[in-house]
Amino acid sequence: DSVAAIEAFARLVDIAPERHFEIRRRIGHLELDRGNTDESLRIFKALADESKDWQTIADLALAQQMSGNWFEAFETWQRAYSLAPPDARRSLRTPILNAATRLQLFPRALDFLENACATEGSSPARKELLDEAGSYAVEHGITDDWRSRIERRARSSSDERLWQECLASLLTAEGKDEEALGVLKASTTKESDDSIEELEKLIKLAEKAADWDEAARLARRIVFLAGAQDAQPSIRYADFLERAGRREEAENVWRALAARHARNPQVLSAGGDFFERAGNRERAENSSRAA
Repeated sequence: DSVAAIEAFARLVDIAPERHFEIRRRIGHLELDRGNTDESLRIFKALADESKDWQTIADLALAQQMSGNWFEAFETWQRAYSLAPPDARRSLRTPILNAATRLQLFPRALDFLENACATEGSSPARKELLDEAGSYAVEHGITDDWRSRIERRARSSSDERLWQECLASLLTAEGKDEEALGVLKASTTKESDDSIEELEKLIKLAEKAADWDEAARLARRIVFLAGAQDAQPSIRYADFLERAGRREEAENVWRALAARHARNPQVLSAGGDFFERAGNRERAENSSRAA
């Protein structure tokens, strides 16, 4: 049971003092599991004072939260976030925002999100963070405050595009997909037009807004950047052309694909499906046989 395990670990501290930090942390978890929050708080506070290990500080925040000290937990969760590596921050945002929501500290929640957006260095993680911030603002009815912060940052920051992306994420969360696409298109630079990652963001918004002409334009750029050896970008480009009602252009893309990837059964089969939809039965049958 927990008591016996705690006693065994306590003896182990004397036997292996070099492992005291790891063992005391295990004891703290056991105390927390059995509902002894006072003792777990004492252990985790001592360990957090001794180390700048983000996981230990997160343990302290959890113990504070479970003992009802939500204000302290809110501050401690943020301390853990500031020390955590990029791949661990995502798991910490939820308890931070949950604590802020419970305490009705919405301005403080936006302070946290604003700083997190400004300092996140990983591009994929930043996109996820921007989307989370927009969704949080919409869910809790604080979009005006969040929008004003974004606009202020866009005016004063050297990285205006970051805050335009943040505004686009908010507009998307509000269901304003066409406006979000317009914001990102307006902030597109030569560098972003040469970035597949940036173009993918725009394509996703164009799809949500059902702007198939724009999606096709962007997809054509990715075809150029990715190179002809990869069939998938061209297949998507043809699909967007077809959705936009530009069937003749789509047919030209499929003909080029069939010639370039004549030994790829997946490409030939997909091309056969297109020609079937286009009413070109002979071409469809030839593609199906070749596949």
